[in-house]
Amino acid sequence: MTDYFHLPIYHESNVGMDYIDRLSEDIQKEYDNRANYLETVGPVKGRYFRKLSCYDEDGVHCGVSGKDSMINIRDNKTLQDECRQHACKYLEHLCHYPHMDNLEKYWQTFSWWSCFNSKDSYAWHNHSQFIFSATYYVDIGEEHTPIAFRNPMGSILQGWLPGKMNPGLQEEIIIKPKPGDLLIWPGWLEHYVYNKSIWDVENFMPDSDYKLNYQKEGAGEPADYELPEEGEYEVMRKSITINYFKPAEVFGALVKNFGILNEQK
Repeated sequence: MTDYFHLPIYHESNVGMDYIDRLSEDIQKEYDNRANYLETVGPVKGRYFRKLSCYDEDGVHCGVSGKDSMINIRDNKTLQDECRQHACKYLEHLCHYPHMDNLEKYWQTFSWWSCFNSKDSYAWHNHSQFIFSATYYVDIGEEHTPIAFRNPMGSILQGWLPGKMNPGLQEEIIIKPKPGDLLIWPGWLEHYVYNKSIWDVENFMPDSDYKLNYQKEGAGEPADYELPEEGEYEVMRKSITINYFKPAEVFGALVKNFGILNEQK
């Protein structure tokens, strides 16, 4: 457990090392098999949908279609079972939940794999419909970009101020994971995944007016400055996202009935 912004983020290393190579192999195979996405939904959207297993060949989210976003990932259940125990440990660190035994057995999740090359990034976003979000890192090395988290106080300040917040008031932290690392954080916490060009701008571009005008929110849009020359990753950046449903939504009546049954015994 590590405190960032006085907020504990769960960080465990060497998770699933017995089967991480098979996860990498299966994700790469599924990604390769999705080359038809470039035709079914076009080259731009197809490239985006292909790299995220939560979309099918028509660009429909698996949450809508009901399709399995982790199909053909042989060790998915083993990974889910192992990560669920870490999520329960994280929740126990944060609060006393009286039905932890139910969560340990039945905590429902929505998961997908991501397969990024050097041009791919995620703009600032959160998963506030879930209690926890987690990322398990399969293939990530020195060539790959990190993940950033943004202090929620910045959003409070921006909502309070009558104009755009001045640079330096928005605190961010950057984590450079390793293969087998598992990060778990509150679903409402904003996070960002760099592409290689933006990471290079932040780390190697000398201070200038361009740097002062640079905004990560513009990721994926044409830059108004010259980006460093971009090279491809030797190995694609692979990770698995696991979102944990809020216990009240999962168990609702079940937990209530258990309470009644327990009282009657």
